[in-house]
Amino acid sequence: MESSKNKKIVLVIALEIVAIIAVILALIVHGSHLKSYDIALSEDCVGKVSVVAGSYTIVIDYESEDQLNATLSSKYGSHFLHANSFILSDNKTLGSYDFYVTHAIDDLKLSITNSAEGEYNIQKVVIAENNNNLRILIFVMALLSLLVDACLFCPWSRYNKKTIMILMAIAFGASLPAFMYGFGTGHDTSFHLLRIEGIAEGLRLGQFPVIMNTVFNDSYGYPVDVFYPNLLLYIPAVLRVVGFSIATAYKTYIIFISILTTVFSYLLGCSIFTDDKIAMIVAAAYTLSAYRLVNVWGRQSLGEYTAMAFLPVIAMAVWNIYTLDVGDKAFKRSFIPLSFGMLGLLYSHVLSTEMTVIVLLVIALVCYKKTFKKEVLLVYVKAIGIFVLVGLAFIVPFLDYYLNTDVYIKVLGSEKQYIQEGGAFISDYFAFFRGIFGDNSLYASERMQISPGFVLMIALLVGIFMMIACKATGKIKAMTIASCVLLFVSTDIFPWNQMVLRVPFFNTFAAIQFPWRYVGYSTVFLAILLGLLMEYAVEHGYDVVKLSAVVGIGIVIGLGSFVSNYSEATRQVNYLDTSELTTHTGGSIPLVGGAEYLLTGTDVDKLDSKVITDVGTAMITSERGTDLVLAVDMPQAGEIVIPRFAYPRYVAVDDNGNELDVYTGDNNRISIYVSGQYKGNITVKYRVRSLWRLSELISLVSLLGFGFMLRKSKKSWL
Repeated sequence: MESSKNKKIVLVIALEIVAIIAVILALIVHGSHLKSYDIALSEDCVGKVSVVAGSYTIVIDYESEDQLNATLSSKYGSHFLHANSFILSDNKTLGSYDFYVTHAIDDLKLSITNSAEGEYNIQKVVIAENNNNLRILIFVMALLSLLVDACLFCPWSRYNKKTIMILMAIAFGASLPAFMYGFGTGHDTSFHLLRIEGIAEGLRLGQFPVIMNTVFNDSYGYPVDVFYPNLLLYIPAVLRVVGFSIATAYKTYIIFISILTTVFSYLLGCSIFTDDKIAMIVAAAYTLSAYRLVNVWGRQSLGEYTAMAFLPVIAMAVWNIYTLDVGDKAFKRSFIPLSFGMLGLLYSHVLSTEMTVIVLLVIALVCYKKTFKKEVLLVYVKAIGIFVLVGLAFIVPFLDYYLNTDVYIKVLGSEKQYIQEGGAFISDYFAFFRGIFGDNSLYASERMQISPGFVLMIALLVGIFMMIACKATGKIKAMTIASCVLLFVSTDIFPWNQMVLRVPFFNTFAAIQFPWRYVGYSTVFLAILLGLLMEYAVEHGYDVVKLSAVVGIGIVIGLGSFVSNYSEATRQVNYLDTSELTTHTGGSIPLVGGAEYLLTGTDVDKLDSKVITDVGTAMITSERGTDLVLAVDMPQAGEIVIPRFAYPRYVAVDDNGNELDVYTGDNNRISIYVSGQYKGNITVKYRVRSLWRLSELISLVSLLGFGFMLRKSKKSWL
């Protein structure tokens, strides 16, 4: 029997390998026969060409005083041509754009327009086939093979099919807006898409990890990846490198985070409740909570909704620490989910990490009688140790740049943060069916939905009623009070402004920008409260199946209301490639996010691609990400200003290996001082500090060592 099973495994894997190898061979053959088409443009910059089905890249060599807009079109419309209008920046001279053709078309039309009055010149246009479609096919086949193998040969998946199906249904519900054309834009969409595009560009150039993002601000360089953790964004970035469109990569990431959130919140439910149905309801209530869905699809605050996936893991650890006996195995192992969850936050969202530390400190102080037991302190010490060692790869570069670089985020941090007026109204918590789009307005009609959702709010009201009626258990009381406190802190009633004025260190807490961010934490407590109420009802004679069905229907109704509001109000886009995105931060140019990480005093409106010299000449001969090569002819000592922001760690070297002086010049651009007559090349590179590499090595070794220790001892989280 075992021999027959092994033969089946070998056969399936062999067939998968053969299929993938066949496609790889097709990719190699196709790569040697790629076609390219030159397009001749008319005086009004319009050209046509016939192409067969496939994936293509259009490359445009140009010069322009203003930003240009290019459009690909066909009489077949979007039936066979998958392309949008894209941007040719006035700060560049070469533009490229990937698109797809699903059937041969004989009238592929390129139109280039200039809405301003400046002069421009299109020197050459080439459309060339690429291998994106075949690379995507190989990737999909490999992924499907892994899923098939997991379903066929993993014992856990075979014996827990029902659980897997229900969890996938919850994740599917949370991802419903992904299954429409493109996706809707939210508050932070462009900013996070450019983060992904920057990582993808860095990977294409062989950089890992990606430190300096060269997509922002037309290749001037932007250390967003130093200040804003990006670990999980390598997933959509890899998809972009494979050849998937921006929209597909981004929506895939959302689906992945929805699955992660569902699984982690289910594990939270399993750690608290013995009934699997209640654990499922906890997972559904949290993953499909209105606040989380608004974060994902309305605000599109990628860092925050990614961090929310790890909150249930931390809640699991805290629950075990304060409810289990110190001799229990799950108590002793609670440092594992605590450190894992905190690392998930650290590598996703700094503000969420800060807020979680605050919440944990409050819990520790409230439960001080148990907190200051030797066994509990040992759990925290272990978790903090793992957190620091594995987190060094982000912590060290972040602190280095924050302490030693004058960026706007430091200026903002030194100013008083008056955020109280942006807090939630109490009425917001009961506005269950309000539209999901809006802002932080003082006027309720202009606000987005901030409520945890009507199922969780009903659970809160039931918990309050039980406390009044003296029927609540200790755990129900604790979750009800904690939820009320967090919801109160999230409101405009909590004295945020007075606390900032009167408490010296409180300005750090107000750096969260919006008090209602704490609603996300209340949803964790409310989901647990919902499970506790269901457990209480079952213990008093209610049927768990019927109860789960009623609560489940309520959750589905809330989801349906959300999807309806989203579908009616969203502005859909279907970005394919980087050139469709505006890349500037700050200035009068349309923003893609805040300018927090720009050097203070930078005027983004005055950026250009010119190399400026006070004597002689210098021009860029090659450019690769952060690095570039200059051809220089200097008759005497002088200065060269290049189109790169003067962030620390840039170096300039001449042909003789001599390192030149590099300093901050006009508009925070890099200035290079040539001390005498020189004719030749100057190479400019971004060098990562050895300290950063050491921190990465320590984090990697710590992570591997911790994983090896767990595997050897065969310890689990639960």
